[in-house]
Amino acid sequence: MNHRGIAGVTVALAAALAICCGGESETRIQNRQACEMGSGMSCFHVATMYNYGQNGPIDLGWAMWAYSKSCELGGAESGEDCAAVGSLLDSGEVGPRDAASAVRYWEVGCERGTAWSCKHLAEAFEKGDGVAADPERARAYVAKACEKGDAEACGQLATAATAAGSAPAAAPAAPGGEDLLAEAAKSFESGEHELARALFDRACEAGQLDGCAGAARVWRLGFGGPPDLEKARARLDAIYGEGGRPPTREYVLAVYRNTGASLEGEAIMERMTAMCDAGCGLACNLLGRMWMDGNGGEADAEKGREHWRRSEAMLVKDCDAGDGYACEDVAWIWHSGKGVEADEEKAQSYWKRARDLLARLCDEGDEEACESAHDLWSEERGGRENDGKARAFHAKRAALAEKECEAGGIAQCYEVGFAYLRGFWSLAPDEPKAKGYFHKACDGGYQVGCAMLEQ
Repeated sequence: MNHRGIAGVTVALAAALAICCGGESETRIQNRQACEMGSGMSCFHVATMYNYGQNGPIDLGWAMWAYSKSCELGGAESGEDCAAVGSLLDSGEVGPRDAASAVRYWEVGCERGTAWSCKHLAEAFEKGDGVAADPERARAYVAKACEKGDAEACGQLATAATAAGSAPAAAPAAPGGEDLLAEAAKSFESGEHELARALFDRACEAGQLDGCAGAARVWRLGFGGPPDLEKARARLDAIYGEGGRPPTREYVLAVYRNTGASLEGEAIMERMTAMCDAGCGLACNLLGRMWMDGNGGEADAEKGREHWRRSEAMLVKDCDAGDGYACEDVAWIWHSGKGVEADEEKAQSYWKRARDLLARLCDEGDEEACESAHDLWSEERGGRENDGKARAFHAKRAALAEKECEAGGIAQCYEVGFAYLRGFWSLAPDEPKAKGYFHKACDGGYQVGCAMLEQ
């Protein structure tokens, strides 16, 4: 199949849109420019920003263009970019619905490793949607989705086997979850990351939620092999899904952004609503934005404001308990007048608290806290602007990422390389250093690192 030819149709479509870029952040503009210059990973990054409204407004036309260019360049090793093009074509949200073209993109996504792309193919062949109905091929794609780690697909196979009277034999007895978790931690500390990844997974399967947390981290950062966001998300779902632990900020944002998953807008809204109703202020805050924008249903400004008002009380409580991110969120509510009458004095007081708490969290090794602290100090949020302090927080973020790369986190090697290439994180652009980090990512099996070296 000529993947380049498929992508070219959508590239031409997006090129004709001539959409205004107002309201975009520097990060989004830089990634789009890097995409236009041939960086597949940048195409994937900016496509995700356009698709979910990160660093600027949602724009599905540009998302389609960037995802298809990423698919052409191999920006997402797992094929998630190609799968996303298929889903946009299938949804009819960007031009007329084109089920046949969607199938062709899903085939590429499945072939490259995206489990949910294989699931879409199974449904298409089962229903004859965009292709001739073929139950045998449908079953084959369900099996392929299971092989790639999709629990629902594996459940379908097990159900089918039981109905046919040929249920698979029970797995042999395995060490207890606590023992597996201890062995996983020991293997990770000794640098045996591939073994640690397998042991964390087995501990997770045995019901150890801390094992799921360890597995999510190694899959996300690429310890022990190339990163896999789908597998990382599945492990987070096991921890924080229905009936699990109270969700962390990382998990709420993953659900909101649909990271490593293939949920439709309504399903995302349902999960966000459940977390909001359980008392998660960040979920309520983001749910307000979803209602305002109509992401997951018809837009409803009153419901949006209602959720923003609910979130304010919850986030204040979290802020008072020492959560710097919550303090920052409360500041934005009062600054922007989200569900409340704007009050800049209150906004500044919460930004000041956020500055102190996030600075402390950055010192403890939280990269995102370093980024947030940089943003607060680079503008007059919570006090006077201080470019020197802002740059210091960026330097800490870069140092933390470099440390994780040196420890074996392949994804971080790529991120540091890209930062040196583009001068992100207040780093001076340094192409030789960038190449060195891309080499580390490539040597670890992360194909986007190899692609950057080729460019």
